[in-house]
Amino acid sequence: MNTETSHFSPLDFPEQLRTYIEGATLSDSSSHSGATVLYLDSGYYLKIDRKGRLEREASIASWFEQEGIGTPVIHYLSTDKDYLLTKEAIGHNALAFLDQPEKICRSMAEALKKLHNLNPQNFPLKII
Repeated sequence: MNTETSHFSPLDFPEQLRTYIEGATLSDSSSHSGATVLYLDSGYYLKIDRKGRLEREASIASWFEQEGIGTPVIHYLSTDKDYLLTKEAIGHNALAFLDQPEKICRSMAEALKKLHNLNPQNFPLKII
C-alpha cells in the first residue's frame, strides 16, 4: 500500500478531475475491495471502480459528510468507470497511537456516540 505510482497522467482521467490531479504525486492505496484507490499528495483520495459500483458509496459518504462526521465528497462521476474523489481526513491514523490505548479508546467512544446520536431518517439506503 502507498507505493508511488508514476504511470498515470492527468489525461488518463476525465476532464472534471484533472485540476485535482495535475501536479500531484499519486500513490496507490488500494486494498481488498477490487477498486483502485489513489492518494493524491494534494490532500485527496480518488477511488476508481467499474461503472455503477461507487454510486451508493458516494451517496452514503455525502450523507455522513452532511451529518458532520465524514470527509467531504468533492466529486462523483460515472463515465466508462466510476470515480469518487474525496478530501483526505484530518488527523492521524490510529496506528500512530498504539502506545496510547486510552486515547484510541476515548476517540472511538466519542465517534460511536456521534454515530448513535444520528437520525437515520434521511439515510440514503433502504433498511429492510
